Amino acid sequence: MNKIKITALIFAIMFVCAALVSCGKDKDGVPSGMIEVGGELNTEYRLFVPNDWTVDIATGFVSAHAQDGSNVSVQVVSTGGVYTSSADYIVRIDNETYNGLTEYFEKVYLPTIQTTFASLTLDEQYTQGQKLGDEERACKYVYSVTSGGKDYKIMQILAVHGSEIYIFTYTAREPNYDKHLEEVNDKILQNFIFR
Repeated sequence: MNKIKITALIFAIMFVCAALVSCGKDKDGVPSGMIEVGGELNTEYRLFVPNDWTVDIATGFVSAHAQDGSNVSVQVVSTGGVYTSSADYIVRIDNETYNGLTEYFEKVYLPTIQTTFASLTLDEQYTQGQKLGDEERACKYVYSVTSGGKDYKIMQILAVHGSEIYIFTYTAREPNYDKHLEEVNDKILQNFIFR
């Protein structure tokens, strides 16, 4: 009788351990309560969003949006190469070289955005200690714009991976920005991975 109880206890412990190990992700690596965006496109990364978001890859890049229209997307900018020195790296685009992402953002990317959004205000800038997936060569920028008479807040993380720049963007109407910020930081960005 004791052997049966001990065997049953061992099986119960093994079952609980197996359940705990697989608790966070399904067999394809999708985190619990989330869906993959653009997985069928064989991208160099995996982007996951909460189940209640709507996936939209018809825009020409990988994106998804919440019911209130707040959205996340990932764009890839091909470079002429990324060259690493001992402590820094050089980004080469269209025969121009930039001393890292910060210089690229300031000299090329931001001025390009400002031609579209004249009202752009750079609210926050983080040029160190940022990550996208496991890539630490990253910068984060938060800015406000007005478009069509509506105010938006945008967070972008630019990261170098391989020889390309990946741009993760979270966009929301100003009143909705904080509503999804924790979800974007703690779920979407925490589960973003490069393949």
